[in-house]
Amino acid sequence: MNQRETENTTRIFIVDDHAVVVQGLKVFLEAEPDLCVCGSAANVEDASRAIARLQPDLVIVDLSLEKSSGLDLLRALKIQHPDLPAIVLSMHDECSNAEHAFHAGARGYVMKDKSLDEIVVAIRAVLSGKTFVSDQFKQHMLDQLVQSPTPDLHSIPNRLSEREMEVFAMIGQGYRPRHIADKLFMSVATVGTHCKRIRQKLNLVNMQAMIELAREWLKTQKI
Repeated sequence: MNQRETENTTRIFIVDDHAVVVQGLKVFLEAEPDLCVCGSAANVEDASRAIARLQPDLVIVDLSLEKSSGLDLLRALKIQHPDLPAIVLSMHDECSNAEHAFHAGARGYVMKDKSLDEIVVAIRAVLSGKTFVSDQFKQHMLDQLVQSPTPDLHSIPNRLSEREMEVFAMIGQGYRPRHIADKLFMSVATVGTHCKRIRQKLNLVNMQAMIELAREWLKTQKI
């Protein structure tokens, strides 16, 4: 056991095939009093075994791994450890790869060329039940929304049921389906059904489009 580990410490597992990156991350993260790195691996096979044994609180994954892809690991973790949050830390362009990572099971995406402070912000956001993407990716998604027909923000309450509006608002606040289910006393499957109906009623192509629209709608409620 890492000497830094206590009951209140968040234990992080790093999956990256560059030893220098792993060591640098470890030093930086452990400068935070409540974070520690409990282990690391360079490929999917070793990572899967170590994660099952160490039971970390959060995993940081690179997309390009030794003999494998980080997406494969994310998909496996989604099945084997559905409550284990994962953040992608990658050199690959976020606008081109983040959506694939989120579909595979990631809850955050940070580019390696960003400040290391951003990975700490991402960790804390994800641990609180939210998703994390950069402002650049948010703008990218908004640009996509602008290019496709979307409903007038003020008309949304008239197009959704009261329950769907509750789910929609919580999606905009950054809550994930599991946390919405807990707060609204329903199953995760029911939350998924509501999300599907919301996307259909608002003509949204995917979950990320719904998240961005919900965030924009919330801004109109604060005016």
